[in-house]
Amino acid sequence: MHGLQTKFTTAEGEREWCDGLRALVEQGKLDEAEAVLVDALEGLEGDVAALCRATTRKRVELDGWAELVEAVEMYEGDPITGATLAIVNDADLAFEKGHYHAPEMLLNLYTDEVWSWSAASADDILDQCASDEPAFAGAQEDIETFLEISGLERLNTALLFHKQRFFFREDGPDHAPLRYVDFVVGNWWRALRFHQAVAAELAAMPLPGTVKLVTGLVGMRADAACLHRVTTAAPAVPYSPLAKRPVALPSANDAGPSMGSLADITVARNPFEEEEESVGGQLRRRVAEEAAATPAPEEPKRRMFGRMFARDV
Repeated sequence: MHGLQTKFTTAEGEREWCDGLRALVEQGKLDEAEAVLVDALEGLEGDVAALCRATTRKRVELDGWAELVEAVEMYEGDPITGATLAIVNDADLAFEKGHYHAPEMLLNLYTDEVWSWSAASADDILDQCASDEPAFAGAQEDIETFLEISGLERLNTALLFHKQRFFFREDGPDHAPLRYVDFVVGNWWRALRFHQAVAAELAAMPLPGTVKLVTGLVGMRADAACLHRVTTAAPAVPYSPLAKRPVALPSANDAGPSMGSLADITVARNPFEEEEESVGGQLRRRVAEEAAATPAPEEPKRRMFGRMFARDV
């Protein structure tokens, strides 16, 4: 008998096991969560377990990430400081035999206008995500960008069609059905691969600025949220043959506010990379910084008509 069949005999036992995985995901310990799930797959020979083993990290990819990065960079409003990204299944799916269903993606981007993502701690953000009424709900920016996920179609469809999606314990069973264990583990495997796919995209192409990104699932049982961030590591200082001292590079302390150890993604700067031409948001920030460094001219006194039509008079 599989160990989780005994563990899941009671609802409390199942909840304890799921809470352990949820804690690992929320702390960004995705490799440790995978180790727990790999151990759980031992002895499971159902269809879902086989699909879990076939759904490797490399098979799950996001399409449209580069466009998202560009949209955040080019946005002309206040800086984007927070984002939520989730997968969900269409409630109106037409179940056709032989047709695979990929989860849909839901993306919201936020500024600090309604709720300060910049000042929020990791616990603050996760508490808001768990709330029935998050402070930033409905305050997303109107930015048109779309993401799609591939590689989860077969596993996702198998979970949608699974015949043991519930386990009723009214009669006091002495163990949980193996197919139910297969279903629960499959749900967490799908969630893990989604969180890992986002982390991989962030590692390859970080979001601009200090955007705090939360990933999660909607209506998919394994409802753990994962908070991702990007830190910029300063590489070893290279020696310049044209100078008598090492080339000065930006310090790691310039990386922006820290958010603890949640899903940290380290991006090393290339010290030999030429400075790129400022475009979009970079150009606007550069102009603003230069303007701030230049003493402002004395404002001329307003004439009568000016005072009459000025809103602040």
